[in-house]
Amino acid sequence: MNILLNLDGVLSSESGEPNRAGVILYYALNAGHRVALISSRKKADAEHWLNSHGIIGYDDLMANEVHLERSEEHTSELQ
Repeated sequence: MNILLNLDGVLSSESGEPNRAGVILYYALNAGHRVALISSRKKADAEHWLNSHGIIGYDDLMANEVHLERSEEHTSELQ
């Protein structure tokens, strides 16, 4: 199974410290699944945060180049 987790708010708390429950969830899912991370941070900043907190073994990291919000144009196309 492929799983996508958000670094911001799941692994990292608002204060920038690791979110213990999120880190436990990450390692539980990573044990048997492919886990990719997304972040609104720059890729180098996200990699630095992950490495400095010992969060390793993720399969992919998609940083600030990923935008998940729908645009007004896209929303009107769906209607």
